[in-house]
Amino acid sequence: MRGGDDALVARPDLAPRAFELPAAVPDVRWYDTAEFARDAAAAWRRVAATPPGTVAVLEAGQVEDEIAAALGRVDAEGQPTVDGRAVDVDGNTLRVEIDAPGHGVVVINELWHRRGWRATVDGAPAPIYAANGFARAVVVDAGPHTIVLRYSADGYLAGAALALLAWVGLAAVGIHTWRRRRRAAAEAACSG
Repeated sequence: MRGGDDALVARPDLAPRAFELPAAVPDVRWYDTAEFARDAAAAWRRVAATPPGTVAVLEAGQVEDEIAAALGRVDAEGQPTVDGRAVDVDGNTLRVEIDAPGHGVVVINELWHRRGWRATVDGAPAPIYAANGFARAVVVDAGPHTIVLRYSADGYLAGAALALLAWVGLAAVGIHTWRRRRRAAAEAACSG
């Protein structure tokens, strides 16, 4: 789904040229080929110097040599890009669909983050690559695909479990200490 003027709702009640975006949905696009840049800043500079949606730039070093070679080769002559669409978006999951005319890379213009996100392509695990200096990308073969990106805060859950165990341990120590003092006070009262 491409965000454009058709995705905006005019709001003349707010101001003459005011618009409202009903839902923030990331742009999804398949590219036949990809370029490579040394880092996110170089990738962003390359993308910013071209018309929007014309080039996919991945950060070098994150893609295996075989995949990088395949992304440098034109597989679908005359089809430089194909738009996909987001079909389900919530706080932790993004599901997109795309019909790729050849092997290529799908760039999802949503902020890339190294931790917590996992991807599947048609149910099979797939690596997520940093693209265009800010976005996420997944490599696909020709054909229709469903790509699902999910976020899970595994570190947060482990930390919460450790915190709970610590509180239970502190409570057990507190109860044990309280009982021991109470017993000692009762023994002192009986012997006195």
